[in-house]
Amino acid sequence: YYLIDLDGTLIDSSGLIVACFQHVLKNVIGINMTDAEVKKTIGKPLRQQYKEIGEQHQIPCDESVVESWAQAHFEHQINHWEGNVVLYPGVKEALEVLKNKG
Repeated sequence: YYLIDLDGTLIDSSGLIVACFQHVLKNVIGINMTDAEVKKTIGKPLRQQYKEIGEQHQIPCDESVVESWAQAHFEHQINHWEGNVVLYPGVKEALEVLKNKG
């Protein structure tokens, strides 16, 4: 058996992550951030990212507000997943090799 991390190892979902943030920032929160600014926040827990963004923009953001932003993010992600993540080069072939080894 093999245990392999999916996101960042087999697939590149960075474009989808940024798109989800941009959707929530523009359409839910009502602020603008560049893709580069969004990318600087990636790696932290999602709710922490939104809490920090809210605080940086002086937007009241208690736990329920942050949760609503996170839910909007997840909803956008689910609805736009297909076609917006890609396999890294060589992944398909590597998985075939592992599969054939049993």
